[in-house]
Amino acid sequence: MKNSYRIFLFLYILIAASFSQAEISWPKDNLQLSEAITKIIQSVQESVPNEHAEIYSSYDIHIKDNRAIQRIIRIYYFPNNKSIQNNGAEYLTFNEKLDQVKINYLGSLTKDKKFISVSKSDLKINDSNTYNTFSSHKYGVFNFPGLDVGSFGILDYTITRDISKQETDWSRELFVEYIYPRMNFNLSLSWPADHPIFWKTNNKYLTCTEESNTLTCSGKNIPAIKTEDKIYWADQFESIQIGSYTSWDQAISHSLDKFFLAIDSHEDEIGKFVDGLVGEEENIEKKIDIIYKFVSQEIQYVSHSEHGNAITPHSVIRTLNKRFGDCKDKAALFYSMLNDINVKAVPVLVATDRTKPARLAIPSLNYFDHMIVCFQVDKKRACADLTNNNSDWRYISPYIQGKSALFLAHNNTPKKLYSSSTRWKSETTTKIEFDKLGGQKENSTRHYFYEYASTYRAELNALTKDEINKKLLDSYNDIVAKDINPSFKISGLEDVTQPIKIKSEAVYKPFIDPELDLDYTEQDAWIKSELDSIKISNEDYESFISGIEARSNYTFNVSILWSLHILPSDLELTHKFGKLSRKSTQSQNGELVVNTVVNIPQQTITPESIKEFNKMIDLFKRESNIYFYAKLK
Repeated sequence: MKNSYRIFLFLYILIAASFSQAEISWPKDNLQLSEAITKIIQSVQESVPNEHAEIYSSYDIHIKDNRAIQRIIRIYYFPNNKSIQNNGAEYLTFNEKLDQVKINYLGSLTKDKKFISVSKSDLKINDSNTYNTFSSHKYGVFNFPGLDVGSFGILDYTITRDISKQETDWSRELFVEYIYPRMNFNLSLSWPADHPIFWKTNNKYLTCTEESNTLTCSGKNIPAIKTEDKIYWADQFESIQIGSYTSWDQAISHSLDKFFLAIDSHEDEIGKFVDGLVGEEENIEKKIDIIYKFVSQEIQYVSHSEHGNAITPHSVIRTLNKRFGDCKDKAALFYSMLNDINVKAVPVLVATDRTKPARLAIPSLNYFDHMIVCFQVDKKRACADLTNNNSDWRYISPYIQGKSALFLAHNNTPKKLYSSSTRWKSETTTKIEFDKLGGQKENSTRHYFYEYASTYRAELNALTKDEINKKLLDSYNDIVAKDINPSFKISGLEDVTQPIKIKSEAVYKPFIDPELDLDYTEQDAWIKSELDSIKISNEDYESFISGIEARSNYTFNVSILWSLHILPSDLELTHKFGKLSRKSTQSQNGELVVNTVVNIPQQTITPESIKEFNKMIDLFKRESNIYFYAKLK
């Protein structure tokens, strides 16, 4: 729940099949490999690797007469059955509305030198859009046919784009390192003198030379990266970035022009609707509440990011009347409504898979895949994500906190969105009463606040009542105790301004000898669960910790048979990464009260510090156990 991540594997694109057909031209049947590709393969056959590898990749890009012509060649080697099973699928990416795709060679060269082509029917065209994000790209996904041990996969295609027809700038970003080794990486780029192209890279494996409006880059024997599922790969590895904008101001101007196409000339119509929506309400925050609730909850999220609306929102009147739109459409409508109640706002582009603005080295709009709206109320900055109908506008949606963003106001460059110092705030209050037979009755109330409540709503609101109860029961059995069947009551799912409150009642059958002194240890299960959630699993990459503040309040009533003798030790554990404190007291009626607070603020843990951080987590988990001793009366 607490880690927003994207895996740097192409399989994450297999989301939703598209029924549209792209303009893709195919070669004739019984095609023979070119002499150039044959020579590339022959050159490595005497020294083939013993692991799956890309033995050759080249990107030959020419900008001319408002066209970008890219020929891409990638050749893979499959040394064993494991590599065939794990890496036998590939993809090519293109813009369905702007690109002409020509397949030169697409298929497999078997061990006995037979070339087998991918057929048209085997190329599946999928969308790249996911919920909350926009893109106009498609993915052609296929499997290399007839692979056997010692065969090669060949991907050779040309994409021609009419740059004058696209809404945004032309740019490319190429990552040199990948999930398998690359033996040869090559880039050739040329552009006209009157339309300069800008580029930048700090990749240690590349050698680049620019002269006479051309750029050539090459790299050899590039090792595979180690994969981890909670890492933002675009932040970890240096790409080569190529673009056509001269400045971020140029990018901002371009985006604002497109944004206001959706709003201009519709002020009167939006104003009349807003007047009816807010009625006689005078309080500005309550007005925003009403508008935000309408746009986030009553405008259905539908992704319409095809060419023409790749970065341009649809008309706000269209969005209002049809009651649906994507993040850009909802942002434009919300912006327009805020303007009507005299709240000045700014649209903001977000790169949902990037957290290091400095890595956006070349000005371009193509890094960004989401839009929100930021504004100021009573000198406090707020940013509303209109696609998140489970959050309050008073805090930023958890999954975009700390992401790279571009505020669409002049003299801005990419920056990090605000991130809460402790994103995951929770408090648990538990009362345990021991009975005469050595059993227990447990009453517990858990509160989840702000961003944490938002993630709970997103998870639970899609479920039925029975499914919610099962999920709560499974969580209790996993975290607190197996084979116990508590009753649950939950509130706060409907009102985004309120915390989520989960009440549980559980009865534990006798498990303590009622004729002996009580030598007892209680695991602070929900504190331990929070600590487990931020333990770092990788060893090689820096990890961002989004921060937890977990409070636990236990009351133990043992007075029916025992009297307290030894209380839990008070604790004040302070570490450079976080803090755990505990205070134990005995109330006037003889109950034991134990209050524990764990606070681990947001921070980035370097690879060198991961072991030390995890040791702190283990220490806090161990010391969170509540031990006390009570004598039999």
